[in-house]
Amino acid sequence: MPESLPDLEPDASSGRARKARVVMTVFNTFQHDTRVYKQCKSLIEWGCEVDVVCIHKGDLPREETQDGIRVHRVSPSPFALLRLVLFLFYWPSTALMRRLLNRKPPQVAAMVSGPSRLRRMVQWLLFPIRAPYRGFRWLISKRPRRWPDWMNPEAAPKGLAWLLILMRWFLWWFAYYPAFWLYRRLRAAHRGFRRWRTRNRLTIRHARSFGRRIILKIFHPAIIVNLAGLDLARKAISLRPTLMLSHDLNTLVAGVIVKRMCEVPLVYDSHELYVERNIGHRSRTIDRFFWSRVERRCMKRVDLAFSVAQGICDWLSERYQHPNVRLIRNVQPFEPPTTPSMRWQRDLGIPEGTPVGIYAGAITINRGIEQLIDSAAHLEHTAYVIMGYAFQEAYLEGLKTRARELGVLNQRVFFKDAVPMHEVISVVASARVSVVPTQNVCLSYFFEASNKIFHSLMAGVPVAMSDHAEKRMIVENYEVGVLFDETSPESIAKAVESLVLDDAQHAQAASNCLKAAQELNWEHEEFRYRTAMKSLLGDEIGTIPPVRLGTEAAVS
Repeated sequence: MPESLPDLEPDASSGRARKARVVMTVFNTFQHDTRVYKQCKSLIEWGCEVDVVCIHKGDLPREETQDGIRVHRVSPSPFALLRLVLFLFYWPSTALMRRLLNRKPPQVAAMVSGPSRLRRMVQWLLFPIRAPYRGFRWLISKRPRRWPDWMNPEAAPKGLAWLLILMRWFLWWFAYYPAFWLYRRLRAAHRGFRRWRTRNRLTIRHARSFGRRIILKIFHPAIIVNLAGLDLARKAISLRPTLMLSHDLNTLVAGVIVKRMCEVPLVYDSHELYVERNIGHRSRTIDRFFWSRVERRCMKRVDLAFSVAQGICDWLSERYQHPNVRLIRNVQPFEPPTTPSMRWQRDLGIPEGTPVGIYAGAITINRGIEQLIDSAAHLEHTAYVIMGYAFQEAYLEGLKTRARELGVLNQRVFFKDAVPMHEVISVVASARVSVVPTQNVCLSYFFEASNKIFHSLMAGVPVAMSDHAEKRMIVENYEVGVLFDETSPESIAKAVESLVLDDAQHAQAASNCLKAAQELNWEHEEFRYRTAMKSLLGDEIGTIPPVRLGTEAAVS
């Protein structure tokens, strides 16, 4: 028998008021995603139940609880589409079984004015065959579609309900069962392959690498991502959410499926301008062609959208004519100024008294790290520290080779491993200036205001950064640093040195950073986030608490 499917109807028989249940989907392992974690904690403290459906990799547990957040990890499977089809085939079964267990059918007024009795009988007999077709129609339609009242399965005569159940079993054995039999055989073969894989790990690693290259040549990565999203949708449906929240465009298709199946509000959190994001050396034309069409169709079904920058919010609102796109910045919870930690500078061999310009973020392509290293040759008083996690070890070694060839490695440029999130601010606080040289290679980078900027504000460290839209707005409104031309090493070096050597300008910018941190923090964004979610959850959630920074409270 196929696995049991959830009853999508609200549980009114128990008489208990169920907490608002928010289900989030994210296309990662939910280990280092601080934005999703902050939203989860905010909703839990507000009285919601929160489940996160994410991707399973390696030896991570498939089910766990992190600080009250229920985490469900699923493995993308090629059988996801078959599971979805089976779900649509069985979609009306629970209503039929409920009718068989009830003594009296519910009073349906439309049955009196509906079609003739003979016509109703004929259409009811066609019900098991029409269910899959109508299920697909209902899934992709713009408006919710329901069975007419006179075709309500719970209102069917009991004898007819028994006949319909028998017809469904007949169709199961002669139509659905062969497909399910094939699915079970393939799944058993897959289990055998997994056992064989444990004994041949090296061979499998080479085969997977070769197969991945072949698949990516045949199928665009976006197609593979959306097929994996079916597994996320299937798990999310089984959790019976009150509200669905999709993080980034790569899980929005799954969110739309859950919205259609469970008839719940859908929220879309765009962590970046996905159709114009940094994709390295892949074809931007093909990627934009596919994802822009996915986003255009899905945005019609989104009830509320968030993004991390005002420019991205305006872009989404204008492009898709969506009236409800709101700004929720990717900022950190407020922390009072901490004592700088100088030990790590001595460990790196930086001479005492040397001003430090720190880059604290991901070490990857198009973040301007190459230009930052080139600018070190123009420095006279400052040393750079590049701190973060490298996604590709070869790329990190290439950066070190570049610095070595320029003669600045371990003299003007130092590399440091990433530190835990709770130590970032104390490490940044020991620097003289924070440097953000992100390159304008895509519209997403032009609009973004990365969280490394807000870390610097919390630490009271002035920022030298690229002259992009959101960064320019922060500098103009709060006067927390300077801007430079990110493509010019000379411009980067000049901006950094001017901020380091001018004590009056540096002191004023550092003071402004601490003032800006009083406003640009998660406590203020959390208040706006809860206000937006309240419009969808309504009376299922309590009142919105005021903004509180540490021991001081301020009502926003």
